[in-house]
Amino acid sequence: MHDNFFGYSKKSFKQIISNPILFVPTIIQIIIGIFLSFHIVTTRRITTINSTNYIMIKTFIIILLLFFIDLFLETGKMYIIKQSLTKNDISIKDIFIGAKKFFVRIFLGSLVIFGLTFALLFLILIVPSAILIAVNLNIIAIIIISIATIVFFIFISMWEFIIIYEDCSISDALNKSVRFAKKNFGIILLIEFLKSIFTGNNRNLNSTIYNKYNKSLFKDIKITNLPLLLNNLNVNINILILCILIAFIFELFFDVLIFELYIDRKDSI
Repeated sequence: MHDNFFGYSKKSFKQIISNPILFVPTIIQIIIGIFLSFHIVTTRRITTINSTNYIMIKTFIIILLLFFIDLFLETGKMYIIKQSLTKNDISIKDIFIGAKKFFVRIFLGSLVIFGLTFALLFLILIVPSAILIAVNLNIIAIIIISIATIVFFIFISMWEFIIIYEDCSISDALNKSVRFAKKNFGIILLIEFLKSIFTGNNRNLNSTIYNKYNKSLFKDIKITNLPLLLNNLNVNINILILCILIAFIFELFFDVLIFELYIDRKDSI
């Protein structure tokens, strides 16, 4: 008998409380993100014309660096979550072991998802929707786009977790993700919806169409967006850091919850 959402939530909460080491990747992410972002903001105080290109290039490099650091630590975080659920003895070293082992696969998988997203938008959504819009069926087009996008991202939502848990290839992970989502669509949709609301950083529903309507409590609170947020003089740094911390705690909770879900129901595929 499979558990329900509340059962998984209770297990996830207990797992996090009993393994505070799970917070380590998040703490490292926040510290590095804030440090590099402050560096960008400080650099932008140089306002001479000759330094404009230098500032733009440096900002781009740091944001790119933040992206790879964030992905590396996210990969390590997912691995240590998996280890905490399958082994009793875990250490900080496991974060870097997992990150080194799975980083390339997660990065390449992200590129594959990026390509699939554009293929979906062009071949399945844009062309049919353009026809519907041309005959003044705008509302129907919006409904079709929204439903197709959500279904697509729910079907592939488990691929990262499956790669980490099963130690399989990208294609196998995507295949298993689709099969798993078909059998557990409702609960995955609920989890992804709540994750989007409470973190604003959903890797699976992070499409252009979805973000257009995203009204999450912590929208745009991401490490890679810190330079833009800190450069805004209207942002209170203490409130910003608090929001980032809360969003990351929620993200950790939902990541553990998804692993709990997969471990409990993987026999369905």
